[in-house]
Parts: sequence; C-alpha cells; structure tokens
Amino acid sequence: MSEAIVCETDDDGLSLVTFQSEPVNAMTLAFWESLTTVLEKLIKDDNVKGIMFRSGLQKNVFTAGLSIEELHVPATTPERMKKFWFTFSKVLITIYRCPKPTIALVNGACPAGGCGLALCCDARVMTKDSAMGLNEVQIGIAVPHFWSKLMYSVFGPQYTERALLTGKMHKVPELLEMKAVDCVVEHRDALVGAGKKYWQKVYMPLPAEAYQATKEDLRGTLADSWLSGLEMEFEAAKSFLSRPKTIENLGFVRQMLAASGGRKKAPSSSSKM
Repeated sequence: MSEAIVCETDDDGLSLVTFQSEPVNAMTLAFWESLTTVLEKLIKDDNVKGIMFRSGLQKNVFTAGLSIEELHVPATTPERMKKFWFTFSKVLITIYRCPKPTIALVNGACPAGGCGLALCCDARVMTKDSAMGLNEVQIGIAVPHFWSKLMYSVFGPQYTERALLTGKMHKVPELLEMKAVDCVVEHRDALVGAGKKYWQKVYMPLPAEAYQATKEDLRGTLADSWLSGLEMEFEAAKSFLSRPKTIENLGFVRQMLAASGGRKKAPSSSSKM
C-alpha cells in the first residue's frame, strides 16, 4: 500500500483511508492507482463494514483536486492522459456504487476532483471552515459530463446548474441548505469521531444485503452509464484541453503552482481540477 495513502480498520470493521501526499494531496495517476489497490482490498474484505476517507496533510486541505500536470497537454502524452482519465474515473465509479457505506471526512478546501470523490460517498462530514465545489469553470475547464450528473444527484435541480456554471466553492452554511453535508464539526480533530458516530447510528444497524441491493438500484444506472460513457467523456475532455486557450490557462496555473511551491492559494481560485 502506498505511503501516500494509508489505511487502518478498527474492531467494528470501519476502515479509515488517509490521504497524505504533501503538500496538497494532488490527485496524480500514482494517487489514483494506489487508491484503486486500497479499494479493491477493502471491498473484498468481509471484515470491512464501512469506509471513511480523510486528509492527513499538515495544512487545512482535503485535496487540491486532479493534478494539472496530468491534464496540461504539453506536459503529458495522449496515452498517459487517457490512462489517467480512465483510472480516476473508475475509482470514482467504484466509490459511488461501493457495496459498503462510504463517508468523506472533509476539512478545508475540497475543490473539483476532491469534491467529486466526496460527492460519490454516501455521506459527508465537514469542518465548519470547509468549502467544496466543482470549480472547473473558474480555471477555464469544462466540467466533465458525468461529474455534472454526479453533482445533480446530490445537489438536485435547484442548485446544480448555478453551482456548475459559476464554479463556486460553497461554504458549509450553503452546503447545509443544499443538504449536501450530513454533519458539521468545529475542528478537523473531531472528524474521525463524528464520522464513526454517524456510521454507527445510520449504517451499522442496517442489514448489509438490503443496503447493497437498494444502493445498486439507486446508483447502478448512473454508474453503468458513466462506465460505458468514459470514452465519450474523455474524447470531449481531450478536445477541450487541447484548445490553445485552455493550454494557455493551464500553463498559467502551472506557473503559479511552481512559484508557490505547490501551495494552494484560496478555495475560490483552486489551482487544481
């Protein structure tokens, strides 16, 4: 198991997956490949009854999102970009239809790819200073097709269109109004305990087979469409990422990242996707 992603399971069968790739948990190809391995083991393990995801970074960031290095056309190859796209997408689909309850423990900034992972979970426990959103439009990237569908499934019709078109990073009061967050805590140190309490109260008492069958019925259609539509989504994304203006925008973002040592500026202007 990669050192950037560590996992421990308690006596109740609740697994805690910690992302600790300094400085901002950039979601590179290696990150997604490691998470693929972790999830395969946890899903196959009958002793695991639930999964929580959290950040173990020193700074107050869940993850800065997909690595720009993997998306900037001059920095990669068509083959690597496709492998990256399919790898992270399959991980998100796996989390979305996971037969075991999943909870995202979010602290601080959670833009774009991090938001996508959190939206795939059954529940989200967040610190009061968190901010979450699909902010691709703000950095000059079109939101991936199935990410829009994913946000719609959580935010609903009233909020999704405005959220996607503005690329806004939503703070906790707004997320509570949207019913996109299930529990709020004061500090990040309280996330694990609150997440476990939520799991014990909501999911632990449920008959596993009934939960799994109902979840698959609710989420299977979108998951299947997402999986079968990956080629279409990737080709559309590659076409947009290959536009001169997009290449210029992402090049500027990379320069900002290099100048800041990979540090993220602010939730409203994320340097990642």
